[in-house]
Amino acid sequence: MSQAADTVLQLSNDYLQQDVYRHLTDGLAARGVRQFVFMSARKQSLTDRCPKDEPLVRYAAPNILKLHHKIMFRMKSELVYSVVERTYDLSQVCLVHAHFLFSDGQVARMLHERRGMPFIVSVRPHTDIDSFMRLRPDLMPWGYENLLRAQAVICLSPGSRDLLLSTIPSDVRRRVRFKIHVIPHGLAPEWHEAPAEPDRSDVLRILSVGDMTRNKNVRGIVKAIDRLVARGQRIELTLVGGRGRSSPPHAPRPWIQWIPHVADRSALREIVRRHHIFMMPSFSETFGVAYVESLSQGLPAIHSRGQGISGLFEDGVTTEAVDPRDPADMANAIEHVARRRLDVFDQCIAATKGYRWSEAAERMQAIYREAGLPGGPS
Repeated sequence: MSQAADTVLQLSNDYLQQDVYRHLTDGLAARGVRQFVFMSARKQSLTDRCPKDEPLVRYAAPNILKLHHKIMFRMKSELVYSVVERTYDLSQVCLVHAHFLFSDGQVARMLHERRGMPFIVSVRPHTDIDSFMRLRPDLMPWGYENLLRAQAVICLSPGSRDLLLSTIPSDVRRRVRFKIHVIPHGLAPEWHEAPAEPDRSDVLRILSVGDMTRNKNVRGIVKAIDRLVARGQRIELTLVGGRGRSSPPHAPRPWIQWIPHVADRSALREIVRRHHIFMMPSFSETFGVAYVESLSQGLPAIHSRGQGISGLFEDGVTTEAVDPRDPADMANAIEHVARRRLDVFDQCIAATKGYRWSEAAERMQAIYREAGLPGGPS
């Protein structure tokens, strides 16, 4: 590889559908990191959303994937590899960052084996563990090899790290454990503008934000609140849809308000401020930046045990972990959090002060340098 190689190749299937990747690449660019960003797309509408090239970042989002690639994983990997090779001058690349263990990680390992490029890989539990590892056991050896060959493995929370380690064989676990780094997502700047006072309404207002799929467990939330309403408690639930598949709940209640996706982040922040508790007991959660956004506005958060933000915040104070399959457990958690919500308002805000994309980018750059980015360890 050329001595002049100084560019990180970012591989992210989901780049055009999630803001978190753009926040990270922007943060890295602000620190002077050159990047190629490649995101293979299945729809022309996604390709049309590809950002324009910037001084330090070149983007590519070819519409190359077809429905059969969901099954023909090996064919898909070879296709993506060949298009990446044609799209960029790979002699400039010193390091590859694969943002998914399987779909991106396999291409990164091919670049490692065929072009000698070191790579790091991020693991996202909802996609990599709950989808690939559960539904494609034939690909498990590839996933293990990707973990073993990677220079570093990135997890978003202690909970996702522990979930990964509990899923892989003991011989792989021993060799991978030492190179796992936990780097949570940051918050967009507007979320660091916190309210001065909490909402003191007598009606308990609970908020959930995201794609209202089965995984987000809206029915579980409704069952839990049904128990409390039956005891005479005054509760309102607001559901705000995400930008993906979202629809109103199947079990309407007079105390449920449905709001479609809110694209304006400042408008969403004002909605958050009118509530007292954030609740999203997902069956599977990669990270869930909505938890941290709500905490930044003083709302304690209820999450599923071992998922998402598990291990990042202090359960029993700013957060509460629940069994997403147990409505009674979730109802008890709502009561516990409701009793302390005013007392922990300032603690919730303070707990999110370090969640800035500039800090996430700084930590990621340090790992890049250890793995092969010129400049040496930070």
